[in-house]
Order: sequence, then structure tokens, then C-alpha cells
Amino acid sequence: MESILILSCPDQAGIQAKVTNLLYKNNCFITDVDSFSDGDSKRFFSRITFQSRNLRKVKSEFILLKDELNLTYFFKNPNKKIRVGILVSKDGHCINDLIYRSLQRDLNIDIRTVISNHKVTGNLVRQNKIPFKYIDTNINNKEIIENNINKVLSEHKVELVILARYMQIMSEKFVNKWAGKCINIHHSFLPSFKGAKPYHQAYSKGVKMIGATAHYVTKDLDEGQIIEQGIEEISHKNSVADLISKGNDIESRVLSRAIKYHSEHRVFINDNKTIVFK
Repeated sequence: MESILILSCPDQAGIQAKVTNLLYKNNCFITDVDSFSDGDSKRFFSRITFQSRNLRKVKSEFILLKDELNLTYFFKNPNKKIRVGILVSKDGHCINDLIYRSLQRDLNIDIRTVISNHKVTGNLVRQNKIPFKYIDTNINNKEIIENNINKVLSEHKVELVILARYMQIMSEKFVNKWAGKCINIHHSFLPSFKGAKPYHQAYSKGVKMIGATAHYVTKDLDEGQIIEQGIEEISHKNSVADLISKGNDIESRVLSRAIKYHSEHRVFINDNKTIVFK
């Protein structure tokens, strides 16, 4: 059985040796290892893929190692798809790309539901036999709106929320509930051009590159831990419409890569940064 071990702990000598020695003693076959020691936080991060005939025994012995090294760790099944719920507004390029990639098995995700404050993407979603839920955001009560969203997410046992161009600001209560489990795509190369209409902002500044940023959602708007970014060159000949068209393509690529890394357990949140083993 193939498994993924992801772990972090205070940095110290001999961590990797002790972990891999435990796996070796249990006749595990290690197929991939990524590790990083962060000098700022003084923490060690590692992702190990291995094969084992007795995973239960390996897990039982890790309890002792946990206490010795002060480990935070998880064993993950690489073949288990992450259950996701996608929130989207009018723009459909990201949701269309995610549905395609999930059906083609490019992404290790199971799209359980799509929620929108517009009905325009409903046909696309239903055609792919994915439950679609329209939730009106015009009512002046964010708590009711987000309670309705959370109810749908709970009914579908969602593990990861994806904001695929969902043009609403989520409350601190919602963000805290989904901390580390909610990914947003921002149509700008953060930290530049935060907030609304970043392509218009970029155009007015005469920039020579535009980009997109996928990040975890936090209470501070567009300031969550960055997972992935992408850029593309532009010139003075490009209009705002050109920037938006090019940006749509970048957004789709960046968001799908971020979700891929998250679903394959390659991302560690380290304070206001991320460690990403690509």
C-alpha cells in the first residue's frame, strides 16, 4: 500500500534519520522524499512517499516518535480524492477548467457541489452531473448567506473550498471555519493590485507583465498565504480587454496548479508563508 507521510516539527539534528530509520525497520520502501528546514521559524518540514505492507504497525510506532520529536504529522492515501466545493460568480473560465481537469483525472479532486450567486454557470455544472446550488447574495445579511453556503458544503462533506472567481468578501467567521482549507484565485500578481478590477489598475499603471495568484483565504483581504503564481508579458498595444483575456488563461492555470499541490499534500502553511514541494 502506498502512503504519504507529511510532518513538521521544531528543527533539530537527526529528524530525517529517525523517521526514515523507523520506516526502514518496518520494511517500507521509500519512493520520494522532500524536506526543508526553515531558518526563520526554526521548523523542519518533510513529505515522504512510501510503500508498506503493514501501515497500522508503522502508525503505532510513530506515536512514540511523535513525543520524542514533538511531531505534527499525518498519513495520507495518495489515491483518495479530496472532496471539494466550488464557489463561483459570473466568470466561468476557472470552473470550466476545474471540471475538465477533474474529469480527466489531472486533479485528485471530487467536485461534490458548485455554489453560485448567479445562475449563468448552472447548465455547465449540471451537464457534468455535478450538483448546483444558487444562493442569492443580494439579501443584506451575510450571516444567513454564509450559513446557507456552509449547510450545502456540510451536506456534501466538503473538505476543501475553492473560490473560483467568487466575487464576494467572506466574513472572518467563515474564513476561520475553513482556515487552511479554502483557496482563492486573485486576478493579479499579489501583493500588487489588490481588491477590485486589478486588470484596470494594471492597465492604468502601464505594467509590462500581468499575473494571477492562488492563495489560502484569511481574514485579511487578498493577503492569505500564497501557494502559486503565474505571469505573462504584455505591451502598450494591449487593451484592458486583452489583459482580461490573457488573465483568464493565467488564472485557470495557476488555480489548477495550486489545487493540485494541495490535493497531493504538498503544501505546508508556515506562518504567513507556505512551503510547497512541487
